[in-house]
Amino acid sequence: MSKIEYPTLVPELRFPEFVEQDGWKPKILEEVCDLQAGKFVKAANIKSEKDDSFYPCYGGNGLRGFTESFTHNGNYSLIGRQGALCGNINFVSGKFHATEHAVVVEPKEGVDNSWLYYELCRLNLNRFATGQAQPGLSVDNLYRVDTHVPLVEKEQQKIADCLVSIDGLITTNTKKSDSLKLHKKGLMQKLFPEEGKRVPELRFSDFEGDWKPASIAKMGMVVTGSTPSTSHREYYGGEHLFVSPADISENRFIETTKSTLTTEGIRKSRVVQSGSVLFVCIGSTIGKTAQIKYGCATNQQINAITAFPGYDDDFLYYLLSFHSLTISELAGKQAVPIINKATFSKVVLMVPEEKEQKRIADILSSIDELISALNKKIEALKAHKKGLVQRIFPYLERVSE
Repeated sequence: MSKIEYPTLVPELRFPEFVEQDGWKPKILEEVCDLQAGKFVKAANIKSEKDDSFYPCYGGNGLRGFTESFTHNGNYSLIGRQGALCGNINFVSGKFHATEHAVVVEPKEGVDNSWLYYELCRLNLNRFATGQAQPGLSVDNLYRVDTHVPLVEKEQQKIADCLVSIDGLITTNTKKSDSLKLHKKGLMQKLFPEEGKRVPELRFSDFEGDWKPASIAKMGMVVTGSTPSTSHREYYGGEHLFVSPADISENRFIETTKSTLTTEGIRKSRVVQSGSVLFVCIGSTIGKTAQIKYGCATNQQINAITAFPGYDDDFLYYLLSFHSLTISELAGKQAVPIINKATFSKVVLMVPEEKEQKRIADILSSIDELISALNKKIEALKAHKKGLVQRIFPYLERVSE
């Protein structure tokens, strides 16, 4: 049988001061770190809300909640060893409790703790899981995982510092995005009237008078989507967006979809006009809302509303987003929640004159634009980090002789 060896490797991109250094040395994780499973804690002792006297509790799928006890104090990487997300890596600082479904990682001498975290993330440990119903990772199997390590610890530290700085930017921008989302949520609660009231708490000074009740059917044309026959391949794979609930995210506008239609396929659908608002009326994601910039088609789980004269498309999006939970409750408790078109169309909401609609939509749109810009920046940073990791860590090739 041919022998498999792991050669010394050099990454594609290296910091100048280490270019003349030897390549990274092949090792297994047992030579790089110590692994130890955490300690059992009763589910009843894990609280969902944090208290000043409680500590984070980590299990097989990450943070489980908070406990009165802690097992460790310091900086550690944790490997989830049980469950669908086994192999996930968390870097934890301070006092925390690790359950028996989490593996606590302690680097050996000569191995930088932060570098080790990024190396563990890169190794995609989930691929070593065994078992189907309840996938798991054993410490023995983890110890045998192959890795490569820079011989000079300063090179490890330089790599870690670079990636930590990028993660810092991602965290900072994520916090900004989350803060804007909270600000927008609070603002909407003031810009739209409370139930039973005819004017909002917060109003622009140049508007007065009560808001008027109007049904969704009065505000716009409601169209329930349909799905062209999937047996006709010629209907799919074109340039026209075909929206399903899975395509609707936190973003206001839908720019890409998992499925697309050809010109022939779009003719077999119910076309929705640009600017229309989409509202999911069937299934587990009932109540999700979005808006489209360009004409498209949707499946039968979605109702599309195209505003009539006197009603603003953008305002209608925010109005339905604000009332999405209340509208969703009309489905009742069913195995598959559903709001039929007739029920949805009869929903009555309070609406101001069109000029006030536009003013409200403008201020909320400006916040959404800021959130969108931050989210794009976050995605760009994540893509940059991913590409950088591929270049500053060597690619492991197995060589037979």
